[in-house]
Formats: sequence, structure tokens, C-alpha cells
Amino acid sequence: MTIELQVALIGLGGALIGGLLSVVSTWLIQRSERKKYRRDRSWELRREAYTIIVGSLERGRAILQVIDEGYREDPHGYDEGDHVKRASREMSEHLQAARFAYHAQRLLLSPRFIARFEHYLKEMRDTDGPGLAPPEQAADSAAVVARAVPDLEAIALEELGLDF
Repeated sequence: MTIELQVALIGLGGALIGGLLSVVSTWLIQRSERKKYRRDRSWELRREAYTIIVGSLERGRAILQVIDEGYREDPHGYDEGDHVKRASREMSEHLQAARFAYHAQRLLLSPRFIARFEHYLKEMRDTDGPGLAPPEQAADSAAVVARAVPDLEAIALEELGLDF
């Protein structure tokens, strides 16, 4: 074999090995980037779901607190005004928005968050008892939401890796 042929074969072998290494490294980088994208995207979707759920509950809690305080000041005449009906409607809309977001995003939520939200839903169903008058129902509902919001918020912050 001549020296020129040996040099050509060595160059060809080097090119093949270099090309193979390039293909493998490109494939590994692309695979890693796809995993990172999926992880980042799922984090974003989970953050969005937690924000909607906890934010809606917090807005509902604030309105419920105002309604509850109104009943404490005037237990018998408070629910006659239009402002109470409007506040009750807005509160219901916020609490329902939290439920809708919860059910729509359930696949993204952690088992711990789901368990706590399900406990909240059960407690809210219990406050709808037929023997409760509006003042007691408002107080019970306000207490349930006031307990649930910090718990759900803490779970969400922990799961998202956010600590303030």
C-alpha cells in the first residue's frame, strides 16, 4: 500500500469518526434540550394553574370576609341590599373560577395540591347545609376559604420551587 493511499484512508477514517462524534453529540444535545423544554413548559403550565386557582380563591375569600363582617354588624337586615347580592354573585364567580381551573388543570397539579383542594371542596359542601342561615353560612364559608388559601398557596410555592 502506498503512502498516499494510507494517508487518504487515515483522513477518511478521521472524517468518519469526527462525523459520527458530531452526530452523536448533536443528538444528545437535542435530546437534552427537548427534556429541558418539556420540564420548563410543564413548570410554566403548573405555575399558571396554581396562580389562577389560588388567585380566584383569594379574591373569593376577600369578598366572603366582607359579607361575613356585614352579617356580624347587622345579622337580620344585611342581606336585603343589592350590594350583598352583587358581592355574593362576584364571590360565587371567583370560587367557581377556581373550581373550573382546578378541574381543567388537574393533570398538572400535584397529588398534595389535589388532596388539599378536594378537602376544601368537601368543607364547602358541608357549609351548604339546609339548617344554616345566611349569617352562619357566610361565617363558615369564609373560615373554610381562609384556611384553604394559605395551605394551597404554600403547597404551590413549594412545588414550584419558589421561596420568598
